Amino acid sequence: MQIRLNDDDFERCVDFANRQQDVATKNNYRTKYDQSDSLTFEQTLQGNLGEQAVAHYFDYEYVYQPYDKNRYDVLGYEVRTTYWQNGCLLTHPINVDGDKPGIYILVTVDKNEFTATIRGWSDIARCNERKSNWQQTWRYPCFATPQNQLWPIEMLPATAELIAHQRKFAA
Repeated sequence: MQIRLNDDDFERCVDFANRQQDVATKNNYRTKYDQSDSLTFEQTLQGNLGEQAVAHYFDYEYVYQPYDKNRYDVLGYEVRTTYWQNGCLLTHPINVDGDKPGIYILVTVDKNEFTATIRGWSDIARCNERKSNWQQTWRYPCFATPQNQLWPIEMLPATAELIAHQRKFAA
């Protein structure tokens, strides 16, 4: 499922990334992997672009919200984004410093074409059960679920948040 992003989407995502960076600087937050500010900004922008694309898919208004590790990204789903068109869905073990239970959606973004492609989804338990997907030697160890192991977006189960959003539109 390909989503066309426009200039307003990109500017909104840049604004959100700047606001997130400002909050992190103000509160003296440290990145988990001691990344540079520019890399952190780029990864935050990348994530925002993926979340914007998923919001478009559900006809949902994507708005800035301060970081909250207990909140899901969009309508009860976690969104993982990469600029690599053949990229994998990256997840971490469920724990205090890792990921939370839930459904994870993979989005790839082509910044040159202003397109985002929703590649598929999986629940975290399924992502994290295959030992062959564990990437211990990567700089950021994680489970890397290839696109051919993801379910198509058309098979995505509805979350309570999505159902509430759809009911609001139906009313």
